[in-house]
Amino acid sequence: MRKSANREDKKVAVVIQNLIQFYTIKEFIDSYKNATIHIFIPQWKEDESGFNEIFETTYNYLKNKYPSSIYRGNNGLHYNILLEPYYIDSEIASISADYKIKYKYSAISAKTNPSYTPDFNSGYDAILCYSNYEKDLLSIYAKTYLVGKLNYCKFKKEKNRKKTVLYLPTYGAVSSLKNDLDAFRALKREGKYKVIIKLHHGTTHLASKNINSAQIKEVFDDILDEKTPIENILAKADVVVSDNSGSLFEAIYAGVPVCSISAIKTDNHYNGLYPLQDSLRKSRIIPYRKTVTNISSLIKETLSKETIEKQMRFRREQFPLARDELLDSFTKVIDYYLQKNIAEGDKRRIQLRSILDRCREEQVNALRQEVDALSKEVIVLNQKLKEYDRRLYRTSAKIYRIVDKGKRKENS
Repeated sequence: MRKSANREDKKVAVVIQNLIQFYTIKEFIDSYKNATIHIFIPQWKEDESGFNEIFETTYNYLKNKYPSSIYRGNNGLHYNILLEPYYIDSEIASISADYKIKYKYSAISAKTNPSYTPDFNSGYDAILCYSNYEKDLLSIYAKTYLVGKLNYCKFKKEKNRKKTVLYLPTYGAVSSLKNDLDAFRALKREGKYKVIIKLHHGTTHLASKNINSAQIKEVFDDILDEKTPIENILAKADVVVSDNSGSLFEAIYAGVPVCSISAIKTDNHYNGLYPLQDSLRKSRIIPYRKTVTNISSLIKETLSKETIEKQMRFRREQFPLARDELLDSFTKVIDYYLQKNIAEGDKRRIQLRSILDRCREEQVNALRQEVDALSKEVIVLNQKLKEYDRRLYRTSAKIYRIVDKGKRKENS
């Protein structure tokens, strides 16, 4: 992290929940010199879902890189800006800051629910977007800015001796990983392509995972996880295959032809707002199959001149910033909110956000009081239940003794 003597003790808090987010914002953390930057990684004391495993993996990976700037909870300091990917209920939620700014970590979200819901987007003074699509869409929640995706500041495509197919599946109920293994096994046997896979961090860590790792090792030439930045892998890929993952848009951002295979219907809409990839598949901007036994034919369509032109047109429309604008567009927004004299319209918006925050805090406190009251009722009911159990045990014992005594009399 670079520091400047003129930063006037300004401070920016950056929340990072996984390594994907870290690589998205790493260039800002390492190069920004107008404020001191502190990194916050959440932790949950009790967690069976596997999310805490993701947090711990992230912390262990970063603690040696930024030993004096990394925290696991509220450190009591006040910050000029809090940068976070989305709200998470942990001690980090209580960090004090003048402005709260949301940074996206996917080029375009592939899941409208929860990505476009009020819970994920309200309460921010600004939202940093990488596409014109989300800049327009999310402007109902806060002021939005089109900025560069910082992990592509130094992106450069590599040439391969053998064409490389990169498989980027999502995780959970909308993942097609298990369904597609046989098709990729057949593709590998053809011998025309190097076939690699990058596993979603949810597949690697979450308790819902149900993947046979031995099968994956058998099918793919190389297996990568979240420790490898996606831009590094896209630099080596000639074509990307995905299902319902946001990596569909990541590939287009990087200029790598992409296609989609998924027999799983994505009911992941928000009040009728369906993921953007649905319309791109229908218009054949992204070649699509529900199921496939011969991936080669799908790859051929994806690498066709017509498909590449469609995807590049979409790229120019949605991701118009040039590479030399990526970092500058991002830091200009941060610089603006670090200054004292922001526009009157932004001040009014921030005042409204403060009111909404107070209302939400009041609602949360009211719900907590209800939960506390119900918890006390549960304790009282449990105590009564235990007393009834004791009475039932004593009564049952008396009945047993009476019956036993009667049987002995009959037998005597």
